[in-house]
Amino acid sequence: MNKFDVAIVGGGLAGLTAAVYLAKAGQKVAVLEKSGRFGGRADTVTKNGVKLNLGGHALYRGGEAFEILQELGITVEGNIPSLKTHGLWKNKAYLVPTGMLSMISCPRFPYRVKWNSPGS
Repeated sequence: MNKFDVAIVGGGLAGLTAAVYLAKAGQKVAVLEKSGRFGGRADTVTKNGVKLNLGGHALYRGGEAFEILQELGITVEGNIPSLKTHGLWKNKAYLVPTGMLSMISCPRFPYRVKWNSPGS
């Protein structure tokens, strides 16, 4: 029977990162994951021909997670995400608001929500 120093529950990004650091420190680590794969919500599924991200789909360059991945020798690939994101509403494509100006001009948000302060 194998003996472990540490058991980590959850094989998502945080659990796997903790396991790597503990293993580098000489600990025997067991990672317990209930699903059939590691990675947690860092996954893309296809539903009706459309690819959907389950978890976060962007990583802040220079943020703590980015720095930790670099420290562990993991290269992060990809580009800076576009702010021109579209969504569907009643079979029409609309630009999704990504800032104050686009929120104000978005036809999907009623003016009373945009301009009224909470409680008014």
